[in-house]
Amino acid sequence: MNNKFNTWFFVIILFGVACKSGRVDSKKNINITFEIENQGKQDICNNFSIDFLTSDNTYKGTVEDCKIILPNFPKELESLKVVFSYNEYKMIFDNVELNLMMINQDMNWNFRIDYPPFEESNNDSLEVNNLKKIHYFQFNPLEEGEGIEIINPIYN
Repeated sequence: MNNKFNTWFFVIILFGVACKSGRVDSKKNINITFEIENQGKQDICNNFSIDFLTSDNTYKGTVEDCKIILPNFPKELESLKVVFSYNEYKMIFDNVELNLMMINQDMNWNFRIDYPPFEESNNDSLEVNNLKKIHYFQFNPLEEGEGIEIINPIYN
């Protein structure tokens, strides 16, 4: 009896550690939004896709209304390519670290496109000559922590 209790206690502890690391599906919500400069937020619910690509596989997120359910990723996977698609828009972000996406809390993921002229704050680290547009992938935690933004400049 005591051995059975110790085994279950150990399994519960392991599950808790795995959840904390973000590698277990915690059923947290990931809300998806898409903004286009000068057009505002788009109504993308049930009309977008997010694919996750590695050199060997394509993993598809499951869309439910304006939310995404992440697929099960291999434990050894560290980064991948994220492809957001909505109507004629396709945004690609290379080498996105998996730990950015697997945060164990409710999140907002915002995809955004900006066109010239760009705000000064965007110009600090970008070569603005021949810059056609900027794609953004923003991770905004809803419970704690700071948001993160990935910028993908698109040149002529």
